[in-house]
Amino acid sequence: MSIYQGRAVLITNEGTEFTVGADLRSRQDGRESWFGRLTVPGEHWDALKNKVDGYRLRLDTGQEGEFIRTQTNDRPRTPGSPFFYNIIGNGDAPF
Repeated sequence: MSIYQGRAVLITNEGTEFTVGADLRSRQDGRESWFGRLTVPGEHWDALKNKVDGYRLRLDTGQEGEFIRTQTNDRPRTPGSPFFYNIIGNGDAPF
């Protein structure tokens, strides 16, 4: 199992990019996959609130991986506060 904690760039399939915090883990359960939690600044809520898939994550190393959100109730506690995305990626972890 590999671990990545640090800065990352969330990229939508429309090409919009957002800097986020990432706490990620890889696992092998018969196939390679990875999962974790992203900390997203609250000012990006309106742009991301209804998106479930069509995401990529780019790490500081330049490596990228596609992922989906696993929950849709991940919203800011108060307007403008950070919110969290629980995510799952398929294939090799980008870290």
